Amino acid sequence: MTRRALRLLAVPVLAVTAVGAASSCSTPPTGALPSRPEAAQPPATSARAAAGLSIAQLDHGRQARFATCAPPACPVVTPKTLAVDPPRAGSADARADSTPRSDAVIAQSLSPGETLVIAGPQAPLPPAQRTAIVPEDAGEPLVSELVVSFPFGSAVLTAAARAVIDAAAKGDGIRRIDIRGRTDNVGPAAANELLARQRAAAVAQYLRARHPHLADAELNVDGRGVCCYATENDTPAGRARNRRVEIAFWRVLSDL
Repeated sequence: MTRRALRLLAVPVLAVTAVGAASSCSTPPTGALPSRPEAAQPPATSARAAAGLSIAQLDHGRQARFATCAPPACPVVTPKTLAVDPPRAGSADARADSTPRSDAVIAQSLSPGETLVIAGPQAPLPPAQRTAIVPEDAGEPLVSELVVSFPFGSAVLTAAARAVIDAAAKGDGIRRIDIRGRTDNVGPAAANELLARQRAAAVAQYLRARHPHLADAELNVDGRGVCCYATENDTPAGRARNRRVEIAFWRVLSDL
């Protein structure tokens, strides 16, 4: 065989040899894992399951821990519900001071034997009515009061004072008259005390003389100089108001 014939024969042989070597060194197909020793698989039923035990979570958050337990002592999952606020009071019958949440808190604070009773809606109160105040007994007295003024240092009734007394003393039914003489703070206390009594006496004498129908009325006369001021004595107007006699007429309604 010639050298040219040997060369032509060697080309196919080398090609076949290269293809075989490439196929023996090729990587496995994508997704195929190389074979490993067989890993240990957990048994289908463990000793815990065989003993009837379960794993339960005993707490929450960072304090969570797990332990084995035997039913029915294991914790169970409770159904979760959303808290719904009660409707706000929109009418006169709505309760504004009690909600399911507040009632539950009150119920927890009850002592043994006590019961929480929820009151129903209250009927609206009727509008307030004004009632005239009248004596319960027809014989109860009705009091009318007036004040007459006096000049400085005087116990003589003025024309204006006499007119006021005459208007108040008219009519029947007067059973009692209270007369209280007063002064300002000018002058010695003893002088003011005497002047206060003289002013009260002047009114009493005028009533007896001018209105004889008051002869049967009870007459109470009092005079005090250094007390019972109607206002301050630091102005002329204030001192003029304090130079006065207060008169109270007590009438019995049954006699009117």
